[in-house]
Amino acid sequence: MPNIFSISNSGIKTAKRRLETTSHNISNANTEGYSRQRVTSEASRPVQIGSNNHGTGVDVKSVERAHNQLLEKKLNSSLSKEKYHAEMDKQLGEVESIFNELDSDGFNKLLNKFFNTFRELSNSPENQTLRDMVKQSAVDIKNEFKRISTSLNEVQSGINAKVQAMGQDLNNIITQLGQYNLTINELEASGGIANDIRDKRDLLVSRLAEHFEIKTYEDNKGQFIVHANNLGTLVAGTEVNPLEVKRVNPEGNASGEGYVEILFRDNTLRPVSKKIKFGKLGAISEMRDGALKQITEKMDYLAYSLAKATNAIHRKGYIHKNLPEDDFGNPIITPVMGKVTGIDFFKEPTSLVGAAANLSLSEEVEKDSSYIVTALQANKPGDNRISVAISQLQHQKVLADEMSTFEEEYLGMTGGIGLQIATSKVEQEQAEGILNQFKTMKKRESGVSIDEEAANMVKYQQQFEASAKVMRVADEMFDEILKLKT
Repeated sequence: MPNIFSISNSGIKTAKRRLETTSHNISNANTEGYSRQRVTSEASRPVQIGSNNHGTGVDVKSVERAHNQLLEKKLNSSLSKEKYHAEMDKQLGEVESIFNELDSDGFNKLLNKFFNTFRELSNSPENQTLRDMVKQSAVDIKNEFKRISTSLNEVQSGINAKVQAMGQDLNNIITQLGQYNLTINELEASGGIANDIRDKRDLLVSRLAEHFEIKTYEDNKGQFIVHANNLGTLVAGTEVNPLEVKRVNPEGNASGEGYVEILFRDNTLRPVSKKIKFGKLGAISEMRDGALKQITEKMDYLAYSLAKATNAIHRKGYIHKNLPEDDFGNPIITPVMGKVTGIDFFKEPTSLVGAAANLSLSEEVEKDSSYIVTALQANKPGDNRISVAISQLQHQKVLADEMSTFEEEYLGMTGGIGLQIATSKVEQEQAEGILNQFKTMKKRESGVSIDEEAANMVKYQQQFEASAKVMRVADEMFDEILKLKT
């Protein structure tokens, strides 16, 4: 008879534990990363009395969280891809806005205007007003090169700032993962339950997956491993491989501020960002080292080529000034006259790197537009061959090994940006749809349903009350037995 007390007591304890877990679920119904928990129980070990086995109640076996490890890995993988495409779309949008010519005279219009003013000058080579127009159009295209170069450098600066912030965030995540692993090991080694800590660890792993693609697994020693694809192990149990942020200045970088790189602290020769795949960090690294670098180089190439091609023609001619001639009709040039030929239109570029930012008019043209040359021969006021030749550069294939014009080269670059943006938007929408599918699956698998928990609460409450009633009945029966003995 006294065994009834222990049996009913086990029922009360089990019901109480289930009610506690249900209450915990309800309280965390809207907690990010929380997984629904369930109490699993089993019949207590029976005792044998004579030839019969007698039940001894119920034992709480464990408190398990609803967690699908394979689903979690797929979710993190899709999260890395979605963040990659979303960030790439955002970065490409910033670059696209630099070249938006819908609301203003953009680069292509100003470039055509530059050549057209030379064409107009060729119709009236003695007209000083037209020379001023040529000079102003050159100033406009120079300023546009400068604006685009500055804007591209600002995008790079924004990327550097993001990499800086990401490096700090990644280190914090890696450090916390190591601490959570230690806490989980200590709790479970002492018989405790670490479900909530495991949820927090999974949430941190998801935050890590936002930055780049990762893999997680437990090794043969039971250590939780976090491995970054193409990089190496970031966390192995309680051991972490910290990162550091460092500014480097690679060859050919014209911004002056260099690149911000994330490196493994134990080996500063191993930059992380160059090997990143997917995630936000993968997107901005690819953007910086790929599209942004290529666009910057293309603008430098256009500025460099424009200056070189224009100067090569311009320096062959003579300024509009009467010069003394020898008996053979050749101009007599003395140092007193100053420069009358061999005059550059643009300041001759010394380097392809930074040519767009540094494009400027030559000292002579900057000082006086009368130094703009139109004539191939001296003392020929109506000679327009130089201005005609410069205007014809507009349609000549002088770039890319004489395969494209200035306009074709520029439009090819901007068209490539537009194609990348269109592709990125489609891929981003697809990645977002896949991510939402996995989120829905996880919510269905691990999320808390208030209706379900409310129904469970009623069921466990009834179990508690029924077990308590059994104990009361047993107590009354025991009292009756004691009365009979008296």
